Amino acid sequence: NDTWKEFNKNELTHSAAHYLMAIAEVHEKQGYARLIDVSKYLDISKGSLSTSLKPLIKKNFINEDENKHLALTKKGQAFVKHIRH
Repeated sequence: NDTWKEFNKNELTHSAAHYLMAIAEVHEKQGYARLIDVSKYLDISKGSLSTSLKPLIKKNFINEDENKHLALTKKGQAFVKHIRH
């Protein structure tokens, strides 16, 4: 039971961290990261990714513009940097 309490304290799930890493990698590779590019990179549907990214947008880890371009915020960049190191 204590394990679940600890898990619930985490700000991000493993999947959410994976999405942030994918956005960073796609952006580094091609200079931008659109929703469709990241969904192809992860081999998931655009709809599934869009739904999964909403909490990350609310928590200020990523921004999405009207053209479905994704960008890590400073908070998102710091998280990715932390994971990489």
